[in-house]
Amino acid sequence: MAGAAGMAAPQVHTAAAPASHDWYATAYRKLFFDFHSQSTAVGLASAFDAEKWARRVEEANAQAVSVFTKCGRGWSFYRKGRVRYVHPQLPAGLDMLEEQIRTLHRRGIRAMGYYHVFGSEPLVRDRPGWVQRNAAGEASPTAICKLGPVVEEHWMPHLEEIVSNYEVDAMFFDGDYAGACYCDHCRQRFRQIAGADIPKSNADPVWNRFVAWNLEEHRRVRQRIAETIHKVRPGLPILHNWVYAIRHPELVPDHVGGMMGDIQPDDQGFNGSYHARWWAPLRGAHQRA
Repeated sequence: MAGAAGMAAPQVHTAAAPASHDWYATAYRKLFFDFHSQSTAVGLASAFDAEKWARRVEEANAQAVSVFTKCGRGWSFYRKGRVRYVHPQLPAGLDMLEEQIRTLHRRGIRAMGYYHVFGSEPLVRDRPGWVQRNAAGEASPTAICKLGPVVEEHWMPHLEEIVSNYEVDAMFFDGDYAGACYCDHCRQRFRQIAGADIPKSNADPVWNRFVAWNLEEHRRVRQRIAETIHKVRPGLPILHNWVYAIRHPELVPDHVGGMMGDIQPDDQGFNGSYHARWWAPLRGAHQRA
């Protein structure tokens, strides 16, 4: 979703964004800005001007744009609540998320809340037992296991905090596709199911069983995400980066609000069309199966 996409007619943004959640079906021009920021990013947002930023988005004729609720380093850029880790370099008193949403909505532009799932400097520091591990047992320096205690003890309260306090128009999750983790939690869970260790190679006789288990566990997490958000904001569009795409082909459940992929800007026309053709027949396919 890097850059604008779509062929809808130009739109002049004058009224505040309406409350309906059906907007995503006709929003063809979306902008995505990465804002992954390490704790040492001195001067972060020191000259941030929400009005100027929203005006530039409007000038780009975008219908929707990403706003970061949690970056790939685990930091948030808002003030309300207790679960989030506020970026240590965020200027005192600045609620960047609130100002972005306010200035965008004044122009009728949608604010899509971006949430990076597994990346977190502060959780790696504070919860070392939650850290993702590779097949050799080595701990990741930045990643949290996506199937462990973090789901219920941190992610769900964090998501409820965000959608309760901020009028995001969608939630866009990055990194919640299936991937292997060899932490103690995952190894114990799989052993309870299969009576074997997590395989390290697809030549292992239990490899297919591990893949099936791993995919189902990630589906369960995405279902919990939808349940938590829709309990507070019924019908809010929920998007998952590249899940249900060619790289992660699955039928699309009803709780998913739209297909999402951050297509690289060098060939958006071809890639966007290619993935759109793949996604088109998937909607509701599980109901026809």
